[in-house]
Amino acid sequence: MEWKAGIKKLFGKKNNFLIILIIIIGILLLVYPFGKQDSSAEKDTAENTVQTQPSEKELEKRLEEILGKVSGVGDVSVMVVYSTGGEKTLAYETNEETRETTSGQEEKDTQEKKQTQAVLEGDAPVIVKETYPEIQGVIVAAEGAGDAKLKLDIMEAVKTVLGIDSYKVKVLKKG
Repeated sequence: MEWKAGIKKLFGKKNNFLIILIIIIGILLLVYPFGKQDSSAEKDTAENTVQTQPSEKELEKRLEEILGKVSGVGDVSVMVVYSTGGEKTLAYETNEETRETTSGQEEKDTQEKKQTQAVLEGDAPVIVKETYPEIQGVIVAAEGAGDAKLKLDIMEAVKTVLGIDSYKVKVLKKG
């Protein structure tokens, strides 16, 4: 009976009741997972995401386009040199079959068959991993490269876009 009196005393005042109500609501908010997606939906999204990388010539063209829009650069040409080629790793499915036949007391014949095939999605093979070519260096020829500040800006832009070190970028005055 003492606990009933304690509860009546605790909830007897309006301020105490509001404080306890706020605490209970806070605990419920912490425990209940708001905004959490179904893990299977997350997996489907991750599996269906395709990362695209522009081809070598497209990359040069895109760099020329964006650098040509920078004030003072003027006409620009870009050449990207690659030290390695890209590589695609395909998904494979391996089927193994083992047959044992016994004829007589001492004769035992074992045949093993192993078959490996690329996994296809439609007509295209499934790519598990793709590595892109490693950039050895970049040459940028620009009309406005005579200005030291602009030359540095061009080098920083190329370095940032390609994720390479500045010593791999050479900016020359086009003339």
